[in-house]
Amino acid sequence: MGEENAKTPVDDTRLQELIDSLVANPKDEAAEREFWKLFCNLPAWIFLTTAEDARQTIEQKSAEIRVQMFKDGDRTLLPIFSSQERTRGLLEGEELANLSMPPEAALAYVCGFRGRIDGFIVNPMPGKSGGFGHRLPDLCAFFRSERGVLPAGAIHCAVDHARNTRHPAAFLMVHEIIAGLEKIYVGVKDDSFAFVKEGDDLWLWAFSDAAMAVRACQQHEGLKMIEATPAQLAERAKQAIEQSEGRVKGVVLNHPEASVAIDLDVLAKAMEAAGSASPEG
Repeated sequence: MGEENAKTPVDDTRLQELIDSLVANPKDEAAEREFWKLFCNLPAWIFLTTAEDARQTIEQKSAEIRVQMFKDGDRTLLPIFSSQERTRGLLEGEELANLSMPPEAALAYVCGFRGRIDGFIVNPMPGKSGGFGHRLPDLCAFFRSERGVLPAGAIHCAVDHARNTRHPAAFLMVHEIIAGLEKIYVGVKDDSFAFVKEGDDLWLWAFSDAAMAVRACQQHEGLKMIEATPAQLAERAKQAIEQSEGRVKGVVLNHPEASVAIDLDVLAKAMEAAGSASPEG
């Protein structure tokens, strides 16, 4: 699908027609399916930032990018535009600029706003069009359906989607992200594994990103994180389960901020599909 869409430019006019149709009739399933196909395969997603931030980003003086948000009543929405042309009416007379990202990088960036925004909205034009939007967990599911992949930065929103839907495909989506991670951070204390306790059960404690691992270390004296590949984590978890005679149940990822229990069988299949099933080191 990716190669086909790379050769065929996305029709931005048609995308806007679908948005207008969905604003009028949000339950039009055929229009929504076509919208997601076009939106997820755009060459870039466009955000609004300040002219000063755009200038500093270009000059590499600042790694922080502040994007503009929209308020819809009590909701805070992140606007995303399908082309530079769709922002022209918003830029006139304002100290604003466009920030363009490839969709996969943009999705990871958008997911970084989890917990701070209520969702995203595509091509909003104040006073003209309401735009079409959704929640971030749903965006991840639709993106994966259309592109077949999800960036590592989307894992927390993917977990939200799995919790919301309780669908096996949603949990598979989470495990596919885990299988594609270059590094996982495993908790160690006093030269042995650190565990999360649930009743009489124990779970190996691991994290998908360094920032969460650092926060956990700061909260527990003597805790440190060591790096492992997903395959190494799976191997260590199996050994711990066998040696504990079943008291260790498996691995919990990102506890307690955005925790999810890893199913080792599902992870093994995801790693096999990703070509990363063999432990390293």
